[in-house]
Amino acid sequence: MKIVPIFAPQLYSIEYSKDESLVWNKSNKKYFSIEEYGNLDELARLFDLWNNPLYLSNFFNDNYKDLRYFGNVSVELAVQKTIETAAKFEQRLNKASKKNIGKHFMPLNVYDTKLINLSGSKTKCSWLRLYAIKIDSNRFLITGGAIKLTETMPERDHTKDELTKLSKARDFLKESGVYDSDSFNDLIFELSI
Repeated sequence: MKIVPIFAPQLYSIEYSKDESLVWNKSNKKYFSIEEYGNLDELARLFDLWNNPLYLSNFFNDNYKDLRYFGNVSVELAVQKTIETAAKFEQRLNKASKKNIGKHFMPLNVYDTKLINLSGSKTKCSWLRLYAIKIDSNRFLITGGAIKLTETMPERDHTKDELTKLSKARDFLKESGVYDSDSFNDLIFELSI
């Protein structure tokens, strides 16, 4: 597991190695090859997938029953909408990086009223989600993301897998002694030498 700076010091992303099974699970193998996405951090991998018409077409065909929740949306329209939304989402993140990125993240669980350090959080644009660990009020570590078409994450394997990735990343940070920004800086330094 590597930590890649995206907009340091506010936003980082995890890069999973090819042998980390928590990313390369059965539900993902249907849609892309390990070789194709093995060296990208999660943020880059997700935006690459969300701009890939073949991946999106396969995903929406396989999840068409869930797509109907959004009305009479065809697979072709869902693909087009996702590509357009991904561009807007990426643009919004780029703008936020120059200001306060923390205001774009919210608690993962709607019943949480505040974000505490090392808690799960998300940022979203339409049905696109980025999942992250909150390091402090304006510092986040992206652990993954998904196209979320259902109300709750445990309903589908691809979103349930994102909960697992959040949990494993949080465990990794805790085992590495991370509990705030200073200890996160120490980990970044240790990983760089």
